[in-house]
Amino acid sequence: MTSSVSVIVPTYNEESVIHSTLEDLFSRHHPNQVIVVDGGSNDRTVELVLGFSKMSQTASPFPPQGVGGSVQNRALRTDPPRFLAEMGEDRGGGENIRQSPHPSLPPHSEAVPRRSVRCVRRQGGKESVGQIVPGTVTITVLHSIKGRAFQMNVGARHATGDVLLFLHADTRLPDNGLEQIKEVIGQGARAGRFRMKFDNRKRLLRLYETYTRFHFFSYGDQGFFVARELFEKLGGFDETVPFEDIDFYQRLRRMTKPVIIQDPVVTSARRFT
Repeated sequence: MTSSVSVIVPTYNEESVIHSTLEDLFSRHHPNQVIVVDGGSNDRTVELVLGFSKMSQTASPFPPQGVGGSVQNRALRTDPPRFLAEMGEDRGGGENIRQSPHPSLPPHSEAVPRRSVRCVRRQGGKESVGQIVPGTVTITVLHSIKGRAFQMNVGARHATGDVLLFLHADTRLPDNGLEQIKEVIGQGARAGRFRMKFDNRKRLLRLYETYTRFHFFSYGDQGFFVARELFEKLGGFDETVPFEDIDFYQRLRRMTKPVIIQDPVVTSARRFT
């Protein structure tokens, strides 16, 4: 049986890279599901995601005056894609905290801002900020409090795939990246990551790249992937530690032997230059 892969992309002020990342993901890899979890960006990140696939109509991030606590349903359609939005306002204590459908995952990390645009999926009733449906693949945009661990746990709870791939907003998969994940999972692996290279060829960065062939040099920008059942057994990412990716990979290695796919992801060197 072929595994399905949910790609989870945490974002915070990623307007400079998010569109090109999504464009690469859909044009070269054809994912089963993409979930973008935004941590409260104050730039155009969410707008660009919602505008992906040349969407001709968008929804205001604020409900119309007078809506109050009621919910007003609206549908904004293009063909393709289609965009379904539900607008509403929470009059409660500032945030809606929802319990996780997976008891093993932290229940407190998902928070929807007081006023937001939400999309309700036609199947499954999962709430999100917005949803784009280019063909048969959805892009679901979720709001979360800021922090990669929080955001990735939120994305995992809304994922439908057998395998979860956590992809940074400035990182691109190698050719056949998703197929390589499915192949190693089909061969019995339960988790893994890719080697990595930078989009800048400075000598020091190239040296850094060589270490990504070793397990001790494993970081979140290398495209962690993990079977859903194992992720849930691990309790997701620890939301209390400063380096959630290092912590997660260490705990992962105590449960299984991750596979390192030799074809590298390509990530931006912007944080290192």
